[in-house]
Amino acid sequence: MSAYPIPPRVYPTMRPNQVLSMLGTVVSLFHNFPVLVRSTNELVERHIAYGVELAHYDLFFTLLPKVLQAELGDRWDAATASAWKRVGVLVCTMAKGVYSKVAANAPPTLE
Repeated sequence: MSAYPIPPRVYPTMRPNQVLSMLGTVVSLFHNFPVLVRSTNELVERHIAYGVELAHYDLFFTLLPKVLQAELGDRWDAATASAWKRVGVLVCTMAKGVYSKVAANAPPTLE
């Protein structure tokens, strides 16, 4: 059992190969920042529809370097760690912006 449980409504939509593919896409778009921003924002909007919570982004990008380091072994170095940290900060920052925008446009709820 995971130390970080995945909400039941999110788990069926997770696909590890898609996650890795999307990470590759994000990295490949660093040379074209406007397309990177648009693609990432669209991805985050889809995630919101799937029930992904904003906190999952921080969790994912906290765990990802540990997994990559374990898999890459000696090929993992300070430059690689720094690059993945920057990717995580960028994606999490964009995600926060999308979540804020969605929340601002959400109809009020009765409590």
